[in-house]
Amino acid sequence: TVIGLGMSATFDHVYGLKHPLRLDFGYQYHLMEEREFQIVSSQPTALNNDVVETKGDVNVFAGSISMQF
Repeated sequence: TVIGLGMSATFDHVYGLKHPLRLDFGYQYHLMEEREFQIVSSQPTALNNDVVETKGDVNVFAGSISMQF
């Protein structure tokens, strides 16, 4: 499951800047469902056929500042 949200704002009159300034922010939430994986390796000393289980949450934040000339 993935949920995302983003926003953007443009400021035309910023003190000390001649050109507009744009701010962008984004957020994503990833819900990792419970899954099982079988670990297999071609190395003879490795433990093969191990089963591992994964699950969890991932939160991702991103932002940028840009100017157009």
